[in-house]
Amino acid sequence: MRVVRTLDELTGGRPFAVTIGAFDGVHLGHQSLFAQLRQQALLHRANTLAITFDPDPAEVVSPDPPPHLTDLEQRIELIERQGMDELCILHFDRAMMALSAEQFMDQLLSHARVAELVVGHDFAMGHDRLGTHSVLAAYARRHDFAFAMAEAFMLDGAPVSASRIRRLLLEGDVTMAAELLGRNHTVRGRVVEGDKRGRQIGFPTANLGLDQRWAIPADGVYVARTHVRGRWYPSAVNIGLRPTFDLHQRTIESHLIDFSGDIYGEPIAVEFAARLRAEQRFSGLKAIRAQIARDVEAARDFFQRDQPLSS
Repeated sequence: MRVVRTLDELTGGRPFAVTIGAFDGVHLGHQSLFAQLRQQALLHRANTLAITFDPDPAEVVSPDPPPHLTDLEQRIELIERQGMDELCILHFDRAMMALSAEQFMDQLLSHARVAELVVGHDFAMGHDRLGTHSVLAAYARRHDFAFAMAEAFMLDGAPVSASRIRRLLLEGDVTMAAELLGRNHTVRGRVVEGDKRGRQIGFPTANLGLDQRWAIPADGVYVARTHVRGRWYPSAVNIGLRPTFDLHQRTIESHLIDFSGDIYGEPIAVEFAARLRAEQRFSGLKAIRAQIARDVEAARDFFQRDQPLSS
C-alpha cells in the first residue's frame, strides 16, 4: 500500500474507487466498507483509495473528543490489511474543518480521477457535517462518477461502531469488543518507571505510559498478550488505582509471564484477550501475592488452552 500525505501525491493515470473516514478502530463495519470498495474498484478497473485524517477530526471539532481505539500507526497497518492500493492521510485543522463537502470534493477531483465514492451508512462530511449522503450523491451525478452508501454492518442486532466498542471497553467486556473489532483491542505506549511494588511482591510489572487518549478497559485484571522486543508474551494485566495501597493514579501494569529484563523506556503493546476479575482490596501483601499467582496461572492456562501465541 502506498501512503501519501497530500492529495497532489496521489498516483495519476488510473481511476480510483474512494472512501473517506476517520476509521478509528478499523472495526468490522469499516472492514465491510473496504470489502465493498474493493468490489467496486474491480468493476471500474480502478485502484482503491482510502482517505483519512491526522489528527482525528474529533480532536479539532469537539471540546471533549472520544478516546482512540487505534493510533495512527496501527490505523495504517490495519487499513493496509484491507487491501487498499493507496492511503492518503490529510492533516486536519480548522481550515479543513471550514471546507464544505463540495469544496473538499473539488480539491480531490483536481488531483485524482474518481470512478466511485463509497461511504459508510452514517457518514457525513464538510463544514457542520452538511455533506450528507444526498448532497454527495447529487455532487457525484454532476461530476459523472458513481456514488454508493455501504449498509450498516450488524452484529447482535445493532450496528458495529466505534462508539459501541468504546462502551463495551468501559464495561470491561473486552471479549465482545474483540468480536466487533475483528481482533483483540490493543493499547500501545512506552514502559515508564513505577513504584516497583510488583517486584517487591515477586511479580514485576511493566507500567504502560500513554502518550494519547486511548480507550482503556474498565478497572480490573485481564488476560493479555504483551509485545516487546519483537515477541508476544502471555500476561496478567492490572488496570486501576490499586486500592490496597490507597493509590490515586490510574495505572496499566502488565506482568509478562516467563520474561525478565529491564525494558524501561521501550515501546510495548498490550492486547486484551479476556477479563479475569474486577479490581479488589486485599488484607495485605500475602493475600495480594496469592491472588496474583492465581491470575498469572489463569493467564498461562488461557493461552495454552485456547489462544496460542504467535511471534
